[in-house]
Amino acid sequence: MSKKGCGIIFFNAKRRAVLLFRRDNKDSIPFPNMLDLLGGHVEEGEDPAQTAVREMAEELLDLRTGRPYKLQGHNLFLVYTDKRGCEQHIFTCPVDFDTSNVQLLEGQELVWLTELQLASGVPIAFDFGDILKKFFSSLG
Repeated sequence: MSKKGCGIIFFNAKRRAVLLFRRDNKDSIPFPNMLDLLGGHVEEGEDPAQTAVREMAEELLDLRTGRPYKLQGHNLFLVYTDKRGCEQHIFTCPVDFDTSNVQLLEGQELVWLTELQLASGVPIAFDFGDILKKFFSSLG
């Protein structure tokens, strides 16, 4: 099986911002201390949409319920093969929550990033910055 991954672009349309996370600052991981999409690797027997649900339950705690975050309302945005040869499935999901409503369980912090901040050259892990530019362009 070829490598597959998925990422979620959580977005707040009113704020015109996407929710990312800051990766751990460890030399042993790729892109330490950089902003990244929430997501992960597709496991055998999963389809990417199932992976997205599982990964969000593993990475976020919904403080409103005290339970793992239950991803709902996500839609496939695009599929592409990245520079590492990994087939990426990128989903979008509109949200109206604030970072005080969820707790990040993997990584340093959650960060809202606006289109203007992205355009200023904020470095994004795994070349997801290009994907975020496409996403913002799709909003019109």
